[in-house]
Amino acid sequence: MPSSSIRALHKLSFPLPVATDADSGRYRVHDYVLQGQSRYFRLETSGDDPPADQLFLVLSSGPDREVALEHHLRVRAGDGGRPRLTAVLDVIVVVVDANDHAPVFERSVYNAEVTENCAAGTTLMRLSADDQDDGDNGRVVYSLLKTTPVRLPATDLTHSKPSSPAKTEMKPGHGSPGRVGSRVNVSDPVFGF
Repeated sequence: MPSSSIRALHKLSFPLPVATDADSGRYRVHDYVLQGQSRYFRLETSGDDPPADQLFLVLSSGPDREVALEHHLRVRAGDGGRPRLTAVLDVIVVVVDANDHAPVFERSVYNAEVTENCAAGTTLMRLSADDQDDGDNGRVVYSLLKTTPVRLPATDLTHSKPSSPAKTEMKPGHGSPGRVGSRVNVSDPVFGF
């Protein structure tokens, strides 16, 4: 069985190899059928009369990588004879991740209280955000947007490896006020927000 691999990203249709048949007339290649059901793909041919000069796998709707990483399809070519003779082509469509998910914090609000004599370097809270996308699309970057009086150098924002949920520690500077108020922005560097 021949096999064809396709990497789907932005194209709407993909050329497939056409079947050949040494027979002529009604015994030549008559039609192509996408076996099984697929809501994402359909077949199209060029020309009105069989056999088709070109065969295309057309994207009907956008597949979601978070639902299925690959789609295994089978195309059947059949002739017009009796008994009907067929050939099959296996097609594997690999869905490339798009940056379609925004990062999300574990909680919507994080609050911390600290005494004024708290030692510098004390962890006030742990923030965590996750992005369902894969690879660089799922990498989370943290930044402080607004802070009420607190010395918080950028080096105090740390997070774990991109393959696991990011953990951020906020540490007060020496002599920080009793209450700390901060807005932490989580951005997706590939998506741009």
